[in-house]
Amino acid sequence: MLNKAQVVAEYNHFLESTKLKPEQAALNCGALAVLLGAREETEDLDIDVDPAFFDTIAESASPGNSTLDGLFGQLIQYSPLVSIHKASGIPTEMYGSVCGYTLEALIDQKVKMMHHPKRKPGKSEADAKDVGSLKKLLD
Repeated sequence: MLNKAQVVAEYNHFLESTKLKPEQAALNCGALAVLLGAREETEDLDIDVDPAFFDTIAESASPGNSTLDGLFGQLIQYSPLVSIHKASGIPTEMYGSVCGYTLEALIDQKVKMMHHPKRKPGKSEADAKDVGSLKKLLD
């Protein structure tokens, strides 16, 4: 499990390995909830990337980073701790040196995940808890 410092370190490592700028790599899901203080830990990082970068990685996919079907489209397991997704125009903002979804966009994402029919058992309950904690940050 990754805490806030580890999320930031893993995000920065991803940027260094890909040569992307923070604005080209938007953190979301549980890792962003950790960064914002809505939860203590996460299993991994989900990062939206530029569609051209995503397609380049998908075309050169090796067994270690193959394209998979996620809840909302394709994803690539870029590394053991990082899944990348094709960016879809979701609003982002900077949180220090990390780019991530806006708080409102993250809440919307978590609500959609919570109600998705293919959500893994136990994950919807965690999503609901995250939504409650994230909504408190809006106040």
